[in-house]
Amino acid sequence: IRHHASASNVVFHGPVETLVPHYQNAAVSVVPLTAGTGMSIKTIESLFHGVPVLSSAVGARGLHEFVDHGIICYEDRDGLTDALTMLLANPEILANARARLHKRLGEYIARTTAQRAEFFRHIEIDATSNTVADVNIVGVCYPSMAVPLGINSKCFPAKR
Repeated sequence: IRHHASASNVVFHGPVETLVPHYQNAAVSVVPLTAGTGMSIKTIESLFHGVPVLSSAVGARGLHEFVDHGIICYEDRDGLTDALTMLLANPEILANARARLHKRLGEYIARTTAQRAEFFRHIEIDATSNTVADVNIVGVCYPSMAVPLGINSKCFPAKR
């Protein structure tokens, strides 16, 4: 990395305490992953900082609703080079990607907030035993939401 940082257009920052100021100044975030599992935290973090992401298919995995709405995918090394060159040479394309990302983020946050509210609306807690008395969710699993309630982390079956 230091070798490439000697180029006039590359800045090597070394370790930093926070990436926030770097996201605030970034035109685009590059996630050139070729392997891995699950969703890329790098991609998610960039998106939620409002920075468009130039990503491989691996870096965009699980985030399909953001492809073309903040995530710009490439297929190979040449595709990465071509896409990055094109994006940096055309600020209007990046501005459009950022605007689509902000719109999609707003929709995503509104939808997931409504989903969480709906989930909790269907739960009744028995205050005397601190147990779940009624669950009326069809095909939804929220183990991370179950833990703060002190109940077993599991998927709840549909109630008939």
